[in-house]
Amino acid sequence: MVHKEPEDKASSQVNKLDEPQAFQQALRYLERKPRSTEEVKRKLKEKGYNEETILAVVPKLRELNFINDAHFSKIWAEYRILSQKKGRKWVQYELQQKGISKEHILEAVGSIETEDEFRGTMEWAAGRWANMKGTLLERKRKTAALLLRRGHTASLVNRILKELNSTLVDGDS
Repeated sequence: MVHKEPEDKASSQVNKLDEPQAFQQALRYLERKPRSTEEVKRKLKEKGYNEETILAVVPKLRELNFINDAHFSKIWAEYRILSQKKGRKWVQYELQQKGISKEHILEAVGSIETEDEFRGTMEWAAGRWANMKGTLLERKRKTAALLLRRGHTASLVNRILKELNSTLVDGDS
């Protein structure tokens, strides 16, 4: 189903008829999991709805609180950082790709307690550390590279390496 830009009044009336259908399509897309405004716009465009229809549907979704970028970004950041042990940089990039504003990104990522992030990441890194082969220096290098690739900050990586070195090296000997 391809919708073209309106050329006359008849086309404009067709767009009005598309709005309920586009609204329902957006609700089906949102029922599986929360999405950003930009993700919903992309999906509707992918389904063939024109810009006018999309711009009419999205504010209704916001008004009814089906779309809320601030809430979405907070939930996303908490899940990715605390449950999946991704780093702040990784999560910032993901949210940016989802069309979230810098303000919402900084607020969402900033709402995560550094200590909570450290404890979760430390536990995750300790599991990886225990299964690594090689000298102490090689294990530190591998662990640091792994954590940096996951988007963790250098300061958090250094803190984790110090902790691993002081607690786990004693147990390895």
